Amino acid sequence: MDTVLDVDDRDERPSRPRRLRKRYLARYFFRPQRPVSWLNPLQLAGTGVQVFLAERLGAYLDKRELQGLFPQPLFDHSSAGGGGGLWFDFVADTGDGFNATYAVARLMARESLPVKGNPLLPRGEFIVMGGDQVYPTPSSVAYENRLRGPWRAALPEPGPVGSTEPDPSWPRLYALPGNHDWYDGLTAFFRVFAGAESRLGRWISGQQRSYFAIRLPGDWWLFAIDAQRGAHLDDPQLTYFHTLIREHVADGDKIIMCVPEPGWVQSKTSDDAYDSIDYFLGRVVSEGGQRVWLARNGGGEPKSVTVPLMISGDWHHYSRYESVDREGGTRQLITAGGGGAYLYGTHRLPLSGTVPPQMMQQPKTPSATYRLKKRFPGFLTSVWLGIGALWRVPLRNGAFVALLGVLQATLFYALVGRSVSFTVTPSVLLIVLAFVGLCGFFSAGLSAEKRWIRILLLTAIHAAAQISIGVFGVRYWFDLLNQGLDRVRASTLAPWAQDALVWLLTPSRDLAPHLLLYAVVAGIVSAVVVAVYLFVASLVNVNFNELFAGQRIEGYKNFLRLHIDKAGTLTVYAIGLRRVRRLGPGWFRWQWRIRRKAGLADGWFEPRGRAHRPHLIEKVVIPATAGAKPTDGTPEVGAAIARAG
Repeated sequence: MDTVLDVDDRDERPSRPRRLRKRYLARYFFRPQRPVSWLNPLQLAGTGVQVFLAERLGAYLDKRELQGLFPQPLFDHSSAGGGGGLWFDFVADTGDGFNATYAVARLMARESLPVKGNPLLPRGEFIVMGGDQVYPTPSSVAYENRLRGPWRAALPEPGPVGSTEPDPSWPRLYALPGNHDWYDGLTAFFRVFAGAESRLGRWISGQQRSYFAIRLPGDWWLFAIDAQRGAHLDDPQLTYFHTLIREHVADGDKIIMCVPEPGWVQSKTSDDAYDSIDYFLGRVVSEGGQRVWLARNGGGEPKSVTVPLMISGDWHHYSRYESVDREGGTRQLITAGGGGAYLYGTHRLPLSGTVPPQMMQQPKTPSATYRLKKRFPGFLTSVWLGIGALWRVPLRNGAFVALLGVLQATLFYALVGRSVSFTVTPSVLLIVLAFVGLCGFFSAGLSAEKRWIRILLLTAIHAAAQISIGVFGVRYWFDLLNQGLDRVRASTLAPWAQDALVWLLTPSRDLAPHLLLYAVVAGIVSAVVVAVYLFVASLVNVNFNELFAGQRIEGYKNFLRLHIDKAGTLTVYAIGLRRVRRLGPGWFRWQWRIRRKAGLADGWFEPRGRAHRPHLIEKVVIPATAGAKPTDGTPEVGAAIARAG
């Protein structure tokens, strides 16, 4: 019973939790969530409707044009860090299940992070959240339970929630929206990150728009652009960055560019994935684009700047691509979307690619060849995790298995008693069409790859496999029941157990006694068939995302810790975390315990069993003097932009 109140229960607002009961946590703090069940039928339907509405009504929901009314200061961290330089963090795709979200937030909240083989890495003076801060769709409740609650628990303010005035020494927070934040037109996003209570524990936000720029030490800048695929770059956003470059950026400065999606990889399968990024590089960063804007807005001299590093989330893994120009300069393209959402495999990543893609229309920035240098998890690990769908999909998607069981039992009921030729009746036809429609929805509705011949072929094979379960069930189910009866009667079970099993297994044309048993068995077999289909389809770039989304793998998380030293050298530490929970069920009380010996400002929970063990995926060093001549600042681009005018 959860009715007895202790001293903490009687407090109006406890400073920190003293119990692990979800009712208690939900009443005073937040309700810890499990990872989103993407194959849950209700979840699929709800998310599908919201995505459909967002795509059809996106232009009406877009609030970016109004953001120009809100004053946005220049965020200046150029003098932070002292003699040791500036440390800051990047994380993306957080706000899913509690286990992974809190595990990553807890590591980032530590004053210093021990990483094997490296010195202690100090906590970042600010965090950049790179998109998809909540799953599956944005709302005040979802942000509270899936993002604000876990992050507040990792670095709580020293007192009851919301009662402590922010301290200037507290770390700052900047957030860039992703596609999941965009489903309501950024309404909930602005309430969380630009409202009066814009804080996640001791992480304090001060932004007023969905895009921002940060001045860093030396000649470094960080530009975060709100460039969702399929959405134009609005004029207030372009004006914001143009004005900033004219008034604050100097010749030779270097930019770290944060974007919501890794268009450099997605452009392999989507023609417009890199368009917004390239448009920004050509219109804002390049000297030619600056010159056109300056001629229309009061004049001035264009600045020669470079973009040695681009960072993105959206794909839930770590990968890095690198290009080297003739002068030996490099540009790094890093995807680091491991903040908490399900793992997205790496074994289908292209080993090299041309960015911008050759198929892009002019004007565009000059293309360069990028090669894959690092991925986490590795190729073989990713393949093995993909194969794991054979058991994870049935085990972790109970509602989906139940739906398949109902469909299979209905097909079985419609077919049983028919002749060997299985006469097609209206009921049988409806059920077959239901299977074909479901399989078609998997192949076409959920896949980003729209190659219709491939999709139709996969749909046909998958539907045939599902329907064959019912056909074989009618032919062999009763034989299996008879074999089971013989084994039960020959067993040494208690009489009452034997009677129950005999009643359940006795074949009869009255299907009620064992139709439920058939639904359970057929549902599991059908889910395994779905898993096999997902793995096979992923080999031809169909349903690769669903292969991993259906498994809800919580491990293999990552984030970036970046350091700019006093000489201006940028070092990127890619931090990985293979395991975020101990083996066994994912129950909150099984995985976590209250941190008893802790101060008011220490994290609320600690893992049961083995502590989290972060490791260094890789270290990338960008020297202060290694500014490769950027592929977006050449005279050819300036001429093309000027002609497009």
